Amino acid sequence: MAKNTSLKNREFGYQFSGTEYKLIFEKENIGFVRFFGRSTKIFYLDPSRFLNSPKSELYILENCSSPKKGELIEVSVLQVDTKMLENNGYFSKQIIKYVSNWKKVNPNKIVPRKVLHPYEFQDFFKHPFIGDNEYIDNMSFCFSLYAVSCPQISINEKGGLNAALLGKDKQWGAFKKIMNVIPREFRQISSNNFYKLLDRETIINPVDSTEVSLAYYNPSSMPVQIPAALDVENKPVSQYKSDIEYEIPIVRAHILDSLLYQPKIPSKLDSYVANCVYDLVDDIKQSGFVPYNQDLGSVIPKLSSSFARLNFDITTTKEDITRGVDLWSDMFRHAKKTASTQLDISKLYSLSGNAKQLYIDLNLAYGVDVSIDIEDAKKNSKLHEWNIEDALMELSLKGAIYYPDIKHVKILDFKFKL
Repeated sequence: MAKNTSLKNREFGYQFSGTEYKLIFEKENIGFVRFFGRSTKIFYLDPSRFLNSPKSELYILENCSSPKKGELIEVSVLQVDTKMLENNGYFSKQIIKYVSNWKKVNPNKIVPRKVLHPYEFQDFFKHPFIGDNEYIDNMSFCFSLYAVSCPQISINEKGGLNAALLGKDKQWGAFKKIMNVIPREFRQISSNNFYKLLDRETIINPVDSTEVSLAYYNPSSMPVQIPAALDVENKPVSQYKSDIEYEIPIVRAHILDSLLYQPKIPSKLDSYVANCVYDLVDDIKQSGFVPYNQDLGSVIPKLSSSFARLNFDITTTKEDITRGVDLWSDMFRHAKKTASTQLDISKLYSLSGNAKQLYIDLNLAYGVDVSIDIEDAKKNSKLHEWNIEDALMELSLKGAIYYPDIKHVKILDFKFKL
């Protein structure tokens, strides 16, 4: 497999994301803040959070407030100085720019060169597998969405997609090989965008991450958004190894650009999302048994936001939501048909005492199909404050609520026995 090169050690143009390329070669005085030492008044402007600037430019603030670490800003330069630096007999030029003002820049508005079309990106994840073409299309879509993750949908829940990989060791091994495209920095627990492939079910909650994407091999208890039954055959590695090694830098660049996008679901689609959640819960209820622990409340918002991100869109559309529902439905039916494990939904989706109490409190205070401020919801419950967050997470998992946006929760008609 291709060497998982550090994001900090890229130097060739094909390794750069579209945004990085634009900020290096086409833009001046704009980039992501990286402070010089401990100072918050002296900094570099990098082309991304994952790549240090190749330019010998240092910025010094003059009588203005400091930006935040990692923030994308554009600066107004008051004066430019040049200094010659000597190190062990070698001389280099250091450009110093004095900043009179700066402003934040929305990353979504830096229109990059799109490195790949979404279908080209999807095709990368087909390489190791052979089987029914329609199913491999759907499976590679799942892998694509997992690779681009999804933004945070609530203050109570991190972003990211969790996946259940259901199958045998050989196919799981091929999945892990293709996911070598995920930069190794993103596999570190300190990463803002954290990914991990898990042979066994383990609870992982990186404190510093805003997006956490976990792929579990044959899970039975950990909740996930999307299943993928590995009901396919593997190609010999020799048939696709060179293709993957050639494509990894380009596909990885596409991932880096996609992570800049934080698509939001517009409020006008709130009712449509809620109806999709109800339909999904009905499908689960009618099935009686499921082959894994399906997260019910977050799956629609997360999959649809991931589709939007895959297409470099800043707004999640109705089409994104519909595509997410259709993909989940196809993958769920296939997983249920092929997986040997079957979990009883009456036990899987029963509420604990705290979750039941919170649902009753919110239902009495607001009724169903009403969006409320999360902080107001916390005030209208008999539960102690330290129990409410876990109760909200359980209610979302079991389809009793969903989050229409980062600050609100919507109470749904709970379809299972209270």
